[in-house]
Amino acid sequence: WAYEPNYVGAELATLGVIVVSLNYRMGALGFLPIPFDDNSDVPSGNYGISDVIAATQWVRDNAEAFGGDAENITLFGESAGGANISALMKNPQTDGLFRRAILESGALGPTDMPTFEVAKAKAAEMFAKAGIESMDTARALPWQDLVDLHDTTGVNYYHGPVLDGYWVSNTQPPGGGVDVMAGSNLNEMLMYIDGSDVEVLAEGLADYPDEVRASLLARPMFENRSAREIADVLSTASQFHCPSRHIVDMTAAQNDSAYLYRFTRKREGAEAYGVYHGAEIPYVFNTHDDWLPTNSDDLKLTETMMAYWTNFAKTGNPNANGLPDWPQYERGDGVVQELGDRVGATDDFMAPLCDALNRSAQ
Repeated sequence: WAYEPNYVGAELATLGVIVVSLNYRMGALGFLPIPFDDNSDVPSGNYGISDVIAATQWVRDNAEAFGGDAENITLFGESAGGANISALMKNPQTDGLFRRAILESGALGPTDMPTFEVAKAKAAEMFAKAGIESMDTARALPWQDLVDLHDTTGVNYYHGPVLDGYWVSNTQPPGGGVDVMAGSNLNEMLMYIDGSDVEVLAEGLADYPDEVRASLLARPMFENRSAREIADVLSTASQFHCPSRHIVDMTAAQNDSAYLYRFTRKREGAEAYGVYHGAEIPYVFNTHDDWLPTNSDDLKLTETMMAYWTNFAKTGNPNANGLPDWPQYERGDGVVQELGDRVGATDDFMAPLCDALNRSAQ
């Protein structure tokens, strides 16, 4: 919900930008992989994506009326919001619709979206287990019944963007005329990992092929780390950081501006969660919650990040006088901009993990 306190854009808008928040259909209502109607030539599963496109088109068409620049729209989102923008960047229908993208812990890797046929099979499995005999039967149900299909049927399917060939295509690399800032948080997965040492290591290694698992664990970077910490590093790399690195790499390859970050500020009182998924949002919007203390260091980092975000939206470059320099990403670069107690370029310790994943995917 765009009205949640963390997403209120009033503070961000004081820095010379216009902030427009949008809502879109989620879950089964937004991404259940079924056709629009029985006569449609458009396979889908991307109703939520069509909502984002419609809202962005509205902003473009009405920008002049509220003082905006229709030729300089930046889409930005976190987690699923970032994933949706990644999907939009892979569709020729959106060419020229937006100029820049900021993906916070939500870039999609090259194999992160299922094809429509694969996703449709999951929908059929849900329907069968729910006793839904036809599309007409499904359309006659209360919407609440569709929302609950995932839980009531127990089918393992994540409702997100689908490669349907219409709203989301895989015919072009991400980017192409779109400047990109992307990144992740240091401990994206830590608060989701629990259980025995064997279980948490298995979870962390799940995305890595058999031949690289042993060599990964032998790396010095994992010395003196608990199984939970190792699983967090591996899961955070494969699910968040490496897809972010991939998309800025593709952007740089097309000579568009690309910037990669890692957010590392661990709040006082958040030791059990580390630098958790979503921890950067209050710094971007200056909307810090009361459940964690906010000190002068947090406020300083907030000021820096808000300047980076709005500078990038204005020009495609986050830098400005008085800010720590953020170098533009170059292909194969082993550098990432740290945003935390220290702000500045640093070696990307997750880069070898990303390289291992890339090699195994080829």
